[in-house]
Amino acid sequence: MDTIYFCDDASRIKIGFSSTHKSRLDTHFSSGLTLRAIVQGGYANEQEIHKHFRKYRLSFGKENFEPVNEIYEYIDALLANGFAASKIDGVEALPNLPYTVWRPDRISYKTHKDGQQDMWGHLPAKERVQYLSDYAYLNSQSDEWYTPESLIKPVLKLWGKIDLDPATTGNVNDKWIKAEYYYTKEVDGLSASLEWFGRVWLNPPYGRGNNSAAPFADRLVKEFNGGNVAEAITCLNINSTTSQWFQPIWQYAAVHCICKGRPNFISPDGDSGGSPNKGTILSYFGPNDKKFCNIFGKHGTIISTC
Repeated sequence: MDTIYFCDDASRIKIGFSSTHKSRLDTHFSSGLTLRAIVQGGYANEQEIHKHFRKYRLSFGKENFEPVNEIYEYIDALLANGFAASKIDGVEALPNLPYTVWRPDRISYKTHKDGQQDMWGHLPAKERVQYLSDYAYLNSQSDEWYTPESLIKPVLKLWGKIDLDPATTGNVNDKWIKAEYYYTKEVDGLSASLEWFGRVWLNPPYGRGNNSAAPFADRLVKEFNGGNVAEAITCLNINSTTSQWFQPIWQYAAVHCICKGRPNFISPDGDSGGSPNKGTILSYFGPNDKKFCNIFGKHGTIISTC
């Protein structure tokens, strides 16, 4: 696997490329460097990043740069958007996204603003990156993370109302989703006896078997292609994009939005301020893709499947 890694010590940031990242990084670690982030990317991508930050290049070694805030801001944005891992064993689970999404002059740097604060959001970029490399983002303690109001507001702006949420709780629905109909895990939204229809918002669970995202995504695609669902938006962990079950979503959704930062999802006990480990991708099914782009373009990076 081709990767680009960001390491540092007190005097430099090393931005390097490797197709054998584990052995290469072991060499760097033995020289006192600490891994800050690692992302899937090729040699050409590394060269483009070097070119972008060339004014900070040090005189020794083409991969070495001054430890300036601008580069730490970029590393922080890679982590906060879910494009990079802070540990070696996390890179294989990352989505292999186009470089145009995460290059330094295109990536969103507002990952700790607009109400999407994490516990280190108040710190300078260098300190945030250092904390993240040691502890990563908040670990998920549950397979169930319910939709926050911040994600529902643009959905309601697009549709006016949600006709069906097939994977939620009565409490969350009553507070801000306000779908006309909703199914809970006690009811089992996958049951063949329950209809899927109209405008559907789907933030599925991430457990096992029927309590996982795959069967919910499969049901949605079938109901949409069958004409029962007029429009839909799926809300999924960005790592899902590499899964086989996600491929029909790539195929049939009109457009996708990779959210800025990590929205603060709601845990089963009702607490907000936590989030799953990775970023979030919203996928829109239906004829109003231009309106979706106009509304959701403010909330993330748009990827068209055209």
